[in-house]
Amino acid sequence: MAAAKAMSNVLIVQAILQHVQDDADVVQFRLVSPLWNEIILSLVTPRVHVHLNRVVSLPDGVALSPFINPTKLASFPPKLLKSVIFTAHPNDETNLAQAQNLLVQFRAQIQHLSVLGGDNVGPFLHHIFANCRLDQVKNLHVVMDHEKVHRYRRHRNPTLTISQCETEISEKLDLRQIRYVVKSKCFRNLEHSQEQQKILRFLLTMSPNLEYLQVKDDSLSSILGNFNNLKTFKFHWDIGKITRPEITSLQNLNKFLERVKFSLERLKLTGDFTGSVVQYDIIGSRIWHDFLPFRDQFHLPREGIPNLKWFQNGVMRTFKCGRTDFEKMGKLEHLELYEVPKELSAMTNICVGTILRWDIACWGGITTLKLGGIEDIKLLECIGLRFPSVRRLDVNIRVWSENVFLRTIFEKLAPIKTLTHISVGAPFPTRFSKFVDFLEYLTTSFQNVTEIRVDRCTFDGFSLRYERCYQPPEVDVRQMNRLRSLIPALLKSRELTEFTGMQITHVPTGLSFRRGAPFQCEEQNVG
Repeated sequence: MAAAKAMSNVLIVQAILQHVQDDADVVQFRLVSPLWNEIILSLVTPRVHVHLNRVVSLPDGVALSPFINPTKLASFPPKLLKSVIFTAHPNDETNLAQAQNLLVQFRAQIQHLSVLGGDNVGPFLHHIFANCRLDQVKNLHVVMDHEKVHRYRRHRNPTLTISQCETEISEKLDLRQIRYVVKSKCFRNLEHSQEQQKILRFLLTMSPNLEYLQVKDDSLSSILGNFNNLKTFKFHWDIGKITRPEITSLQNLNKFLERVKFSLERLKLTGDFTGSVVQYDIIGSRIWHDFLPFRDQFHLPREGIPNLKWFQNGVMRTFKCGRTDFEKMGKLEHLELYEVPKELSAMTNICVGTILRWDIACWGGITTLKLGGIEDIKLLECIGLRFPSVRRLDVNIRVWSENVFLRTIFEKLAPIKTLTHISVGAPFPTRFSKFVDFLEYLTTSFQNVTEIRVDRCTFDGFSLRYERCYQPPEVDVRQMNRLRSLIPALLKSRELTEFTGMQITHVPTGLSFRRGAPFQCEEQNVG
């Protein structure tokens, strides 16, 4: 009642909020009146992450600061203690005890827990969950990065081994989201891989109500248990520079998808390939990957994933999907297809090109479509036929010749009348006058499209280049006057028209035409 009465005084509320320049400022923002503190926090809901032991910069590197003082932490409003981050350093014998003391003290407020650790993070987590009873924690983010942790210096004593926790966890955790990311390891051997698999199995076994799971690892273990509530699964398969690809990971992935096929609604499969699986040309440029070891190792469930609505396949050469797989995705609304990650060679849209030529009725429900590495612009003509309901389209055109101009690409997309958002990565015209011609074309075309974003991207045979440089004398007074004359029409034609990845007279330039807003350009002379 008192809060409602106080909030009715608009002038006071506005006067206080003027001192909150950024939402994160409320961390240090204090008023004499506790009532007004609560009111401001009800109006400003910042995304604040509380670091229990923050990393600090030193002249010769970085180090971990001591744990935050409990008294200072207690002074934080409860709303600001929902997300907690700490580093489990293996060379600090007091690390575990201090973390446990703080987590126990504030366990009623903590909902999101992030832990950065090395190869000791498994026993560390077991101790935390066995002794702290974090009943309110719904989201857990675990990062295993041995190299990064050891850059945070603590003491010069040798690496300590955290003893295995003998205390059993009496109740299952109520975790709804788990992000498990393996970035670097101390030893790339079987024993270490088994340890990281053990960590993941422990977390999943204790989380029967899991709804979201993200795994970034190079060796996925066989996961037991039922996950009837899992809605989202994101898997990134990262092949190391030393070890050979672990084919067992794909086989275990097959088994896991079989377990969650009826509950799953969002599936993201991505990967990256380095080291021994990369092929090089005579001058040392990376040109292609050998995908033969992965042939026929991955497959989606035979009965399909009937409730799948969101699907991203970032490495179609590895995570192969056949025609029958797509035919069983009758509820699909969002589709992203990329054949090869970070690939620089030609012939990178064999699978995508084949799919675009299919006539699959179930694609009528897809409203968001993203396609990477299109080398044949004639395939763009198939999009409207195969995806009659698409509204948001994002395509990356990868061609060897810059004779394929933007207007040609957009003319291929013009027949798709359902589009409201278009994003294109493609070569820009080689001459500035042609670029201005394309701007003029957009003033009268795609009037029903809300947003158009164009990013300059092309391939020269050895690397991807992301900038088009327009230099004098082609950028003359006449062409600049033409550009200026088109600004009013471009500002009115749609909500947003945006260009990135270009230089005008050696100055990086981004052009943004937003309805109802002033024309924006990094290069001041353009406006």
